Amino acid sequence: MNTSTQNTAMIQNTVVQYLANQNFTDSSGHAFSASDVVVMQVNPATGAPTSPDSNWYDAPFGSSIMVQVNTKFTALFPTFGFLPTTVNLQGTAVMSSEN
Repeated sequence: MNTSTQNTAMIQNTVVQYLANQNFTDSSGHAFSASDVVVMQVNPATGAPTSPDSNWYDAPFGSSIMVQVNTKFTALFPTFGFLPTTVNLQGTAVMSSEN
């Protein structure tokens, strides 16, 4: 990620586009939106937010930036019986900053 040419909204909207408007909801049951995508600077060994500043856009060159999505997926045909009504999904990607 390049911290000088990207902003949080661009990253969040890209994630939503890649999810292709599937039938996802947030943990409260509301429609999934860009604000449900978390972007932060993390410790690559632990995945914990860096301290004291975990703003991803403050990450120096080579630091780790995480994009995380927590959502629920509702099956298109839950009546088939082999799928639960909803499935909890979590996706996490960690990449290096190109500041």
